[in-house]
Amino acid sequence: MLKVLRSWFTSKPRQPTIIARIPSEKLFNSHSSDSVKPGEYNIGYDSRRIDILKSDHRDLANMIASIRKSVNEQRYETIPTKLEAFKKKFIIHSTNKNLYLYRYLLRITQKNPDLNALHNEIKNIHSEMNYVSSQVKKFCKQWLNTEVDDTNDMDFISDIKRIYSIMLEHMQREENGLFKVYSDFNSVESL
Repeated sequence: MLKVLRSWFTSKPRQPTIIARIPSEKLFNSHSSDSVKPGEYNIGYDSRRIDILKSDHRDLANMIASIRKSVNEQRYETIPTKLEAFKKKFIIHSTNKNLYLYRYLLRITQKNPDLNALHNEIKNIHSEMNYVSSQVKKFCKQWLNTEVDDTNDMDFISDIKRIYSIMLEHMQREENGLFKVYSDFNSVESL
């Protein structure tokens, strides 16, 4: 089983599929409070979670494309609003992924000594996500406090391309590896 799971992290990317859109609020705030101690979350498998996370990835990529288009068309006045919306969406997405994907997978793989290598790989991807998150937040903070205009638009474009590149690389790694692992861990509480 470990060999199959490990191969998911190295397999070639598949073509994206059309995914139904379910608002994040409906999925990520729908955990049961039965038998959950105060301060804990009843985090379990949810078959819709991956579809929502992939949809968020597309939305975030589209938001960056829209921001870049505003710069290219010299509609600088629209950038702060779009950048703030991107930042908010990114933070919500990262928080949900942290709580409901990484926490679940780390808990499940930690229970089974045979999955130690997979557990460590998930921890590595999680650390990578935290790095990407810190870079996105730093970028947003910098450019929400700096007015973009024709004197610095090339610097902005350079920065947003870098952010998009590290985000895209991480999203592809998640979608082509981690999300597949999660999908196969449907009700694996018995591992």
